[in-house]
Amino acid sequence: MTNTLQDNHTVHHGSVYWGEYVRQQEKRPYPSENMFSLTFSRPLIVKTDTDLTKTMGRKANQYELQGIPLRISVGPRDMRNGVVEVYRRDTDTKQTIKIEELAEHCHRTLHEMQISLLTKQKTFREENTVFVETYEEFKQALDAGKFVMAHRDGTTATELLIKEETKATIRCIPTYSSHQPWLCVRTGKPSQRRVLFTRA
Repeated sequence: MTNTLQDNHTVHHGSVYWGEYVRQQEKRPYPSENMFSLTFSRPLIVKTDTDLTKTMGRKANQYELQGIPLRISVGPRDMRNGVVEVYRRDTDTKQTIKIEELAEHCHRTLHEMQISLLTKQKTFREENTVFVETYEEFKQALDAGKFVMAHRDGTTATELLIKEETKATIRCIPTYSSHQPWLCVRTGKPSQRRVLFTRA
């Protein structure tokens, strides 16, 4: 079975495999029917996948391909022991968590993941953003796959010329680049600020 938990803008799935043999022979209810009837400190939407035609491995692969950040797995032995297995996609790690601690663990992990992903992306952005002064530096930075902060004269004609020659386009005009007059890297005409260029 598969469970989907939604916390504000974050959605994470749990994959719970309850064997068909166990279900038929022991007549037990699906564990997630009661497992997630916990009182969460913030609302979480739970979705259970009861498709028994798929193996656990196939389900895990499916949600990995979909980019699901959290997957919760539980079997008969886990239920007897009062625990579940929580897989965290961003670190590719698994933890065994007590069911009564699951709600808090999910909230804490989601928060950690958001901070981790934001920090990672900020670091990547900073390490891959370069400031250039000449058109040659501009082209070299683009060839290296960088985000390029460069002056341009503000005309559509120059923007189209740069795109034609380098395949680069303006992605945004950062607020911190305001009021930094200099010269356009392509035309040499006055420029009031840098803008961010990159290739698709």
